[in-house]
Amino acid sequence: MGQQCSSIISRCSCGPGIPGEFDFVPGYTRIPCDELNDRSSPSRPPSQSNRRSSTTVGGEQALQARRKQRAKSHADRQLIMSALRSSQLFRQIDEEQLKRLVDMVDYHEFDAGDVVINEGSVAPYYYIAHSSGLDLLLHGDKVSSVSPGQAFGELALLPKCPHNTSVVATRPRVGVWAGDSDAFRKAVVLSITKQAADVRAFLNKVPLLAGLSARELDCIADMSSVERYAPGDFPVRKGAEMSHAYFVKSGQLRRVAACPAKETLLFNVGSCIGDRVLLYGDTFAVSVEVTKRCELVLVNARKLRQLLGKQAASIKLQKQQLTSWLRECPAFAAQTPLQQSLLVQSLEPREYLPGARIPATVGLVVVLDGDVQVGQRPAAKVLRAGQLQAPPAALAAQGTTDLSALGAAHEAALFAGHLGCRLAVLPKEQTRGDEVAGIKARMVHVMSRVSIFRHLMEAQLDAVVQRALSHVYHANDFVVKQGDKGQRLFVLAAGEVEVRKDGHVVRR
Repeated sequence: MGQQCSSIISRCSCGPGIPGEFDFVPGYTRIPCDELNDRSSPSRPPSQSNRRSSTTVGGEQALQARRKQRAKSHADRQLIMSALRSSQLFRQIDEEQLKRLVDMVDYHEFDAGDVVINEGSVAPYYYIAHSSGLDLLLHGDKVSSVSPGQAFGELALLPKCPHNTSVVATRPRVGVWAGDSDAFRKAVVLSITKQAADVRAFLNKVPLLAGLSARELDCIADMSSVERYAPGDFPVRKGAEMSHAYFVKSGQLRRVAACPAKETLLFNVGSCIGDRVLLYGDTFAVSVEVTKRCELVLVNARKLRQLLGKQAASIKLQKQQLTSWLRECPAFAAQTPLQQSLLVQSLEPREYLPGARIPATVGLVVVLDGDVQVGQRPAAKVLRAGQLQAPPAALAAQGTTDLSALGAAHEAALFAGHLGCRLAVLPKEQTRGDEVAGIKARMVHVMSRVSIFRHLMEAQLDAVVQRALSHVYHANDFVVKQGDKGQRLFVLAAGEVEVRKDGHVVRR
C-alpha cells in the first residue's frame, strides 16, 4: 500500500500457482484437429511456423470473431464474481465495482486447436474460463489446465508486459469470458488508492500508535493489509505463532475465555489484537472470535519492530501510557508536558527473569509487564504494571528536571516477580550531568543517520557536528520559505515538519 500500483499488482499472488500468468493475445491461431490427433501428447503446441501459417484472423478481429451473444444468467454472474473474488488483486474491490466488471465482460467460444494466448505476446484482455478444455503451455509443454471459474491473463494488467505462457483450447466450444484489461486495472488502482487512504486515516485513531510520528505511521500503512472476517471466524488462536498484529477497523470480536465464568473481553474499533506481539514478540495467549462482521488491518510485527527499533518499540508504542503514569506520580506532576515527553524518550526497556535481582543503579523504574518486589519480605511492597519507583533523591526534589536525581541509586532492593518483569528504566549512563557532552552525542547520532553523511569517518562526522547549530522551532514557525536563497542544510533532530509548495503540503 502507498506504492506504485504496478509494483503492487506485480507482487500480488493471483491466479493458479503455476509458472507464468495468463492473458489473451490479440492474435489467435488455429491448430488443425488432425494435427492434434496425430500427436502423442495432445497438449503440445504447434511449431512456430505452423502457428504463423494457421492464423486466419488477428488482433481485435480474432476476439470479435469468437464472440457469442449470451445473456448472463445468475449462475454465470456468480461464476465470474467468484473468480474475481478468489484473486488477491480484486479481493478489496467493493461489491458495486465488482458488479460493473461482471457487466462489461463478453462471452467467447474457442474450438480445439485455437491458441487463446501466445507465449511472448502482449494483449489488452483479462479472462475467466467458463468451461474446461484449456491447457497452459510453457515452451510447448503442458504444465497445467485452466479450470472453469478460474481467471487468467493477469499480466495484461501491467502495461506492455508480454505473456510467458500459452493457453490453447483442446476441445470444441470452450467458453471464455473476456474483458478490457484497462477497466480491470483501473478498478484495482482505485481500490488500492482508496484503501491506502482509509488505512492511513484509521491508523491516526489507534490508541496504541498515538505516540508515533506521521512518517512512522506512513511506513506502517505501507506494510499493512486488510482482511475481512465473518461472524464465527477465528482470526487468532491461542498459542499460535503469528507474524502479524491485528487492528480492528470495523466490527467486533471477543476473547474466548478458557473458563466460561471469566468475563468476556470485547475488541471494538481501534483495539489491537496481539499487542504483546508488537511490544515484546510474544505468542498469542488467547483465541479471538468474530461476533460482528469485521475488517482487520494486519501489520507485520517483525517489520514494525524493525522500523521502530526492536529495543525501543515497547517504549514508543506505550509513550502515551508512560506519560500518563508519570503525571500520576508526585515527583513528576509539576513537570511540563515537554519535560515529561523528553523524559519518556530517555527511557530504555529492560527485561528480568523471575526472581532476578534488579541493579540498584537502574534509576527510575516503570513497570511495563509483570511485577517487581521492592524491599525484603515480609515488609516488601509489590509494583505492578503501570506503577513506578523513583530513587529517593528524585522524591526529595519533587518536580526536578535534573536527570541525575532520577538516575540515582535505589536504597531498597528490587527483585523481579515470580513471572519475571519488563521495565522502562532511566539508567545512570543516560543521566550524565555533562549536558554539553549529551547534546553532542545526540547530534552525532542524528547526523550519522543522514544518508549523505553515512560514509564519513568518525573524525569527519565530529567536524560536521562542531559546525552545526541547534535551534528549536515551535508549531507554525517557518524554517525556510519558498523562494528564499538556500544557505544552510537543515537536519530534523526531533518533531515533525511539513514541506509545502504553493501552499499545498507535499511531504511530511
